[in-house]
Amino acid sequence: MKVITPFVLLVRFYQTAISPFTPASCRFEPTCSSYMIQALQTHGLF
Repeated sequence: MKVITPFVLLVRFYQTAISPFTPASCRFEPTCSSYMIQALQTHGLF
């Protein structure tokens, strides 16, 4: 799980620092970035 942490941190950075300044255009629930974090935690990187 420690290998995944940098990728999760990158996505969290995107969610908090970049995404709020872009228009809401995602039509999916959960959002793609949330789904990526969930997939990394469940299945790992490879």
